[in-house]
Amino acid sequence: MNMFKMTRMIHDTLKRDGKLKVFTVDGESSSAVWVQFMVGNADLHKIYFISQSDNNDVTVRIPRLACVARSRVADVLPVLNQLNREKRFLKFALDKGGYITVTYDCLESCPDPVSNALEIMCLMVDIVNDAYPQIMSVLSD
Repeated sequence: MNMFKMTRMIHDTLKRDGKLKVFTVDGESSSAVWVQFMVGNADLHKIYFISQSDNNDVTVRIPRLACVARSRVADVLPVLNQLNREKRFLKFALDKGGYITVTYDCLESCPDPVSNALEIMCLMVDIVNDAYPQIMSVLSD
């Protein structure tokens, strides 16, 4: 397992805690740690911590939060824009494949980057749990 510094530190901290099942993905130019979390009462999603260098930077990403049919894009974009205005440090985006992704870029300069990343994970899960019904209501109309 050849992980970059931040993903290795996050991995070790999550494994040490023992409450979550922790997974890793290594690529040529990045490494990632991911865990699953529940949204609402049924949907399981993944939250990734991704590093592309040995700096203290990490991107926290929830991919494929929801799939948006082309016919619903115009309906969901105002909801995503509103969420982006309300939750300014998170980015709710619709990718070319029609999936909603939520992203946060952790800062390099914080004194305890691992604690910061774990705090962001908890905050993102709470925000997504609040936003998910709003997103799904637009998609199910």
